[in-house]
Amino acid sequence: MRRSLCAIIIVAVLPSCDQVEGGEPLDDVIDVTAKDGTEIVTFRSVVSNDVMNNGFQWNGFQWNGFQWNGFQWNGFQWNSAELNSTPMFAVAYDSTNGSLEGEDGSTNPLSLEPGDTLLLVGEYTDGTVIEATVSEVEQITEGPHDYQFHRVQTRTRESADPEVWGAWEDACRDGAGNPVKAILLQGDWTWPTYSRYTGPGADTATTWACRGAALAKCVEWGYHPEGVVNSTSLQDHHQACTRMVRADYCGDGEHHTENGTLIDVEDSLGIETHESSWDIEAAWGTDGALCLNTPRKTYWSRTDALTECSSVPSCDANSNDDLTDDTAYWMGQGALFVTRSEPSALLVEPPAPPYGG
Repeated sequence: MRRSLCAIIIVAVLPSCDQVEGGEPLDDVIDVTAKDGTEIVTFRSVVSNDVMNNGFQWNGFQWNGFQWNGFQWNGFQWNSAELNSTPMFAVAYDSTNGSLEGEDGSTNPLSLEPGDTLLLVGEYTDGTVIEATVSEVEQITEGPHDYQFHRVQTRTRESADPEVWGAWEDACRDGAGNPVKAILLQGDWTWPTYSRYTGPGADTATTWACRGAALAKCVEWGYHPEGVVNSTSLQDHHQACTRMVRADYCGDGEHHTENGTLIDVEDSLGIETHESSWDIEAAWGTDGALCLNTPRKTYWSRTDALTECSSVPSCDANSNDDLTDDTAYWMGQGALFVTRSEPSALLVEPPAPPYGG
């Protein structure tokens, strides 16, 4: 079984790339065998090919979309920055390596690299002052596009006294409360549908995506939105992946899954291919499911899952009652992913709220 690099920390229930809902920190190596006999060996640093685990979390981070250099964005703005105590100006996202770049007071170039610490100072529209540190930088060069892991910690000023601050807190944590890192991405995926924002300022919007939630998970599975595979941009694959991970069948932001649910993934570019004998669950595009057989979680009937998109057809395109042989057809219809699953009951009922953190 091929394996693709998932990088370093991430959060999980069962295999690596998901979040835990309570409990102890997970081991670095987790061995799983699926019910059909498929052997899955999952490391927190490596996600096994194809049979992956999904979850409902969207991002879990309060700054889902922001801009640099004093521009107001979703009620928040950064006002100043220091890189290793050196004032940093003209801060911007560096698309070459997923870092932040800028310049010092003499216009010499500066860039956030492993070993550096970046201090940011900003404020909300209500005047609340916030500081953030970006540290423990890890540069990832495997896969279709380079990116970085950042540990992001924040604190807010608790009074008018400039010396009185709250405690530093990690911006990203797994369900067990353990700090996890984030991936800085260009773009903003807006609530409630979590579609990529394309309006004014979209080209300079950025998001810190917490590891283990949909945005970052899809990057680590090999679908960086700025990546290119076989001359094909992965931006649409990344968006479709976020729908697939959260079982967002109608593309309206509503999830129909829970953390730790296994899915078998195949994509249109050959990055991942099916290896299980499970029935096809769904075919996926940027706006949700192109077809759906049985939802991966039995809590939702097919009718319930498609309340807002009842016209989505069955995946049994040839009407032969074989729910395993339609992948090629749906890829030919423009699907970016086809998932197989073995429907299972929720471990925790009622399900998590639709925003998923």
